[in-house]
Amino acid sequence: MKITHVSVAADNNPMFLHFWPRLRRHYLVRFEGWEPMLTYVGDPADPEFLRMVDRAGGYDGITVLPRVVVEWRWQVPWAIFWAAQRLPADAVMLTMGIDQFPHSRKQLELVEQDGNNDAYFALLSLGDRWRVPVLNPPPASRTTPEMNLPTAYHVARAATFVDVFEFSSSWEDEVMKIGERDDLWRYDRPDICPKWGYDESYATEKLRDWAARGGDVRTPFGLNEYQRNRGAYETHYRNFDPRMFK
Repeated sequence: MKITHVSVAADNNPMFLHFWPRLRRHYLVRFEGWEPMLTYVGDPADPEFLRMVDRAGGYDGITVLPRVVVEWRWQVPWAIFWAAQRLPADAVMLTMGIDQFPHSRKQLELVEQDGNNDAYFALLSLGDRWRVPVLNPPPASRTTPEMNLPTAYHVARAATFVDVFEFSSSWEDEVMKIGERDDLWRYDRPDICPKWGYDESYATEKLRDWAARGGDVRTPFGLNEYQRNRGAYETHYRNFDPRMFK
């Protein structure tokens, strides 16, 4: 299963948005054959967005979606998954945070050497410890944070993403379908947005449902353990070194 696209998303928050120009170059140079995609959620006339586009040298790789409910910031990371619909069915997409990036293919060799193109990989997991509690958790713990998968490091064919998440026909309908629910786990972070974490909770729920329908969800071991074993590391904005982009 050879990765062909990497999907990230951002709104007009400059702390994240301005990663894109160098991030795109990082993927194009260091990961030959990968096409980076940015989904921008917000007003395309926003001055912060236009400054970023100018720094990036244009709109290559960028798709714009509207901010459906302004205070629901969780729709930005959900746009990372939504991007699968824009790809050919057999394209293989990796989801990433815009402030996270792998340093080398070594981190993803587990997936790229796998011959099952119908599997769905969730690499930020606890391996077998994840499979039991998250795919089939006790009812009382279905909505606890320990039971949810982070947004980054999901890998599957575009057709598999569509099958798993059963996207609505429009972006607006998709956001409202998720956001109007009141039964998903959320972080208690009113300073960030109402229902923060809904993207992770919803994605995990849909993966449980897909596994129950016979889908092949693979959580072989946690990526952190993999990185320790293989000497491969990722970068996060908290320890960001811009020299990695050069």
